[in-house]
Amino acid sequence: MSSTRRAFLTATALGASAFASGAGTAGILPLVNAADAGLVGDGTTNDSPAIQAAYDAGGTGLALEAGRTYLLNSPIFLDRSDPYALFTLQMNGATFALGPGLPRTDAFWRDKTTKWAFYPNTRRQAWSPAAGAVAVTQANRATGTSVGAIVSLVLSDGAVSGGGANVGLIFCNRTAVRLENVVQYGVRAMLSWTDYCDGNILIGCYNRSGGPEGSVLVEQISNGDGLLMLGCKADSPVGLARLKYCRGAEFTAIVSGRIELDACSGIHLRAVHEEGQNAKGPMLVIRNSHVHVDTSIFYTPRTTDAAVHPSISIDDSSGESHSELTLEHCMEMRYPNSGDQTFGSFIGITGAMPNTRVTAHDLSVQHVTAGTAGVWTATAGPRISGDGDLGTALAASNAAVASGSFSIERRGGAWRVIGLDGDRGHASAAPPVPAVEALSGATEVTGASIAAGTRPSYRVATRNVTGNRSAASARASAVVSTRGSVRLSVTADAAPCELLIWRFATTTSTSPQAFVSVPCGRPEISLLDTGARISGYAWQTSGIPSVS
Repeated sequence: MSSTRRAFLTATALGASAFASGAGTAGILPLVNAADAGLVGDGTTNDSPAIQAAYDAGGTGLALEAGRTYLLNSPIFLDRSDPYALFTLQMNGATFALGPGLPRTDAFWRDKTTKWAFYPNTRRQAWSPAAGAVAVTQANRATGTSVGAIVSLVLSDGAVSGGGANVGLIFCNRTAVRLENVVQYGVRAMLSWTDYCDGNILIGCYNRSGGPEGSVLVEQISNGDGLLMLGCKADSPVGLARLKYCRGAEFTAIVSGRIELDACSGIHLRAVHEEGQNAKGPMLVIRNSHVHVDTSIFYTPRTTDAAVHPSISIDDSSGESHSELTLEHCMEMRYPNSGDQTFGSFIGITGAMPNTRVTAHDLSVQHVTAGTAGVWTATAGPRISGDGDLGTALAASNAAVASGSFSIERRGGAWRVIGLDGDRGHASAAPPVPAVEALSGATEVTGASIAAGTRPSYRVATRNVTGNRSAASARASAVVSTRGSVRLSVTADAAPCELLIWRFATTTSTSPQAFVSVPCGRPEISLLDTGARISGYAWQTSGIPSVS
């Protein structure tokens, strides 16, 4: 044993005695430098045994060296019997590289091939090197079969690299951890746990692209309360969290990738901004869960294909419970960037149960003006879809949905969309005639399909929540530029309402060539006609209603 190594073990042992007797500053020991603890940090030497030795010596934690990469290629067990024992790893900008020698655990039933580096509150005797697995069970819990550690690990200010392999950082056995300012690259999950847990905290953590399929920061597989994610971020191709049986979770000030909630309750998303359109699926997936979202922004997925998923998916087709989603002061954001793109619905509901419910207060829809990403303009929507009888009820309720304050629920055996803040659309009389202006120019997107040099024209009318319809507007037309699209500015004093739009091939055509009906949630909105679609809504070329 080297003199440096011997000195470290002696110091930590003496420090532990002082800590036990209440000596030291505020009862907290200083962290030991990684080099003094025998860590190499060259990216090729396995530093897991040195971290384990530092923990076994009774130390309270390590301070790593900035710029170094510490390979973790065997498991680290935080297995003191004291539920208040705490180990701190201050990374100081260093990186943990997760190696192929890490063991898996069958307790992570989502994918039993996933390998993990830290096993808090599990006795090391649970590790079978020959099998390459750790048996994370009640029987080998360090704090006993019914007592969990409060917070066993604090890890901060560094990065975790998995190289795209199916590896995770921390797998807890009824204990909690705290992670601050940790970035993961190419990692399956930063944290998971089994057999109940509470008090897990992630602050300023970031999931970068490049991880395996389903990569997230937190992947919960067992009951637990008290998850807090504050100021975290996930790139759009990867996820933020996948929770099952979670009771009480707070997501605040998040730039978010995908969030999946399965049989969860007491979930609160606040000031969440989606990290761009998610091409792989909905940003928020809700299955048999109760969720409250406020002051948050969701990008509507887009595609040039016929099928596209929604921003928020509610799927109650399996399980014994129902979902309840409440939206307060939220926004749907559409970003038309090129071509004749289809936009998905804001909320898509599948397999609704009798008690499934969506409630919204002050829900608005904006789109990004092409070429000026910082300019947001009110547009048509939101669009909410469902299957079966619910889908039929939603399709007939554009005006109620457009109010932005509504409830979707089953009453008297039938699905209904109920306005919640009164009628702002002159329900008892025909709405005023709207006005429309057509514009074509350099601000429009490229790749649209209206023939350049043609002069289509448009007329619009509105219909309020009781079905009363206004007269059609005067025609508006524009000469189509080489951009191949036309922007419509519509003023409708009867908002919220359903907006009826007819497109004519020329300024003199007597019969319209296409028609569309969309929700109109604001007195003035902007729409982008790209040929086959207008702001993501498909033009209808048959069954066109009369303009008069």
